[in-house]
Amino acid sequence: GRLHAAVVSDMPYCTAVCDVIGCQPYETIYTADLIERAAGLRYQVGCFLVVDVADDMPVFAKTACFVSVCGEVWYVVCECFKTVEYTSHMHSYIAAATNPVQYVVKQLSDLRDPYPLFGSEAICENVSCHLLTLRSHIM
Repeated sequence: GRLHAAVVSDMPYCTAVCDVIGCQPYETIYTADLIERAAGLRYQVGCFLVVDVADDMPVFAKTACFVSVCGEVWYVVCECFKTVEYTSHMHSYIAAATNPVQYVVKQLSDLRDPYPLFGSEAICENVSCHLLTLRSHIM
């Protein structure tokens, strides 16, 4: 994808980015909204990723941006989602956004599952959520 230069302090996830990649808020870094990997994987803003596993459930996050200090090592900035439950009828996990918004920053090579996910939006108990189906077994 196209690279853009951005001052870290102008980003809503400034603190999370600085904590993980070790930059300062006044620094300018590269950002992108699309990253393609050699393995044929294509990550874009808005896709979901499995960033961890907790209590035998995948922890999902929605990509907000990709950042890099030098343009070589890329990190994904994600909005954290809460995994509500697994629904066997839909073969999907139900995930809802956290409030207030929490961000996680991960190096692309450190993802728990390398496959980007695109889920269906739904309303679950009057809350907007996403139905997400894993492409691989990760636990």
